[in-house]
Amino acid sequence: MRNPRLRAIAEDIDRLLSIERFELDSDDVRELAEVVLALVAAVVDIPGLETRMLEGTRVNFDRVEKAISCFESAKTARGALDVEDTLAELRRLLPDRRQDGAARLGAHRAVATGQMFEDLLIYTDGADLEAFEALLTKIFVDMDDVDLSNILGSAKTECSPEALNGSTAGGADVLEFMQTHDLPRERELLPPFLTRHRPRLQWKKIDAGDAIPCEVSLGAILAAERPTPPAPLDQRMSRCLVHVFGLFTAIQGTPRAFASRLGLEEESYFQVSHEMDLRYWRWGKARPDNLQSSLLVWLRRLTSYADAHIDWASPVEATMRAYKLGLEVQWIPKHPSASDLDKTWHEDRFQRHAVRFLLERNVPACGTKLGSYEQDFVAGDPDERLVVEVKIYKKAAGAARLGQNIGQLLQYLDQQDPGRRGVLCIYNFSAVPMIAPPLWIGNQYMILVINLCSVTPSQAKKRRSILPRAGTHLAVDVEDI
Repeated sequence: MRNPRLRAIAEDIDRLLSIERFELDSDDVRELAEVVLALVAAVVDIPGLETRMLEGTRVNFDRVEKAISCFESAKTARGALDVEDTLAELRRLLPDRRQDGAARLGAHRAVATGQMFEDLLIYTDGADLEAFEALLTKIFVDMDDVDLSNILGSAKTECSPEALNGSTAGGADVLEFMQTHDLPRERELLPPFLTRHRPRLQWKKIDAGDAIPCEVSLGAILAAERPTPPAPLDQRMSRCLVHVFGLFTAIQGTPRAFASRLGLEEESYFQVSHEMDLRYWRWGKARPDNLQSSLLVWLRRLTSYADAHIDWASPVEATMRAYKLGLEVQWIPKHPSASDLDKTWHEDRFQRHAVRFLLERNVPACGTKLGSYEQDFVAGDPDERLVVEVKIYKKAAGAARLGQNIGQLLQYLDQQDPGRRGVLCIYNFSAVPMIAPPLWIGNQYMILVINLCSVTPSQAKKRRSILPRAGTHLAVDVEDI
């Protein structure tokens, strides 16, 4: 953790959590929570986070109605879910949503992104799963590669052996989904996984008395007018604040104090989302045995998310930038042998070349493999480690190929600790220079293009510019200039 104030208070929380059989006083924990909330608000634009979450609350009512109709013939097969009451409540709320103001958007977002559709899939039989799956298929066909990759990464995290406590249950279909890393095929496999296989895995966890991993918001995918979800870090921090609100008020903290420390209106998105959790979330009414310790755990997580939101200038970033500029200065199109690079190399040679450059400048770097995901290498110290993915372009690349490469990098990042960032390092040997500004996109990744083109800058007939796509968190546009 790089922010010294966040690091100091995180260390204080760690010390409190490490004390065994120590009864924490509610007043002291409540005061500590207010300090943490104020500190988080000083380094993160929480009203801006609330706005970004609310932007996704525009609901596609026709799609939600179709999704609801898929369960009209369903009957409760396990658990205690009342199907008729659940469907009636959804239908009752939807017309109200058309008339509600901004203050109620969070409530309906919570309904849409909560557990209602997941519950219907898990606890019922007799639903029209083919129609439900067709709805998801249409959504994913129209979805941007980058956003799809985010959902894929979350879905695969949910059913990883670690998330399932080492279980490999799920059969051949789940295994194929987990081991496929071809985006067009993954686009086909995702709807049946979410509709049929994921609910079965979730029920096995519930039946065993375990908490289930909930990385994918199926309700949000179905309900959002624009199926682009908020950035993963925004989603995680938002859910963390919802939990903090619930625990903070459970130990007699007031909604007004929570909102004022974060610079929000009293009836904030996070408060209303918590209220909806109490009504619909399957564990919403359960209370942990030790509220104070639970609140400390979530406050500790909040400090990590807040630190990850800060747009840091990384020493690794500066070193990679120097690597790019040095190679470009050395490169002579008519005499490529003057460079210590060879465009006939495979990717692993370029990886070793970059790693050596970093090591020679005292920047730790190494190749790595994480389960079935193999990123090229990671660089930096533990506090600001970057994942670097290397690609070789021998022909001019457009938005489709770039989107696939970005999606691959984002899937690797999804397997890392929250807040890790990545660099897509492109060795461009084509005749078309590519220009990517040195900025973090969605505060998650940067595109570093090393132009080792077959023509000089004065001979290039066109160039391609890479810029963040307006209205999205992680997607980019490629334009000829």
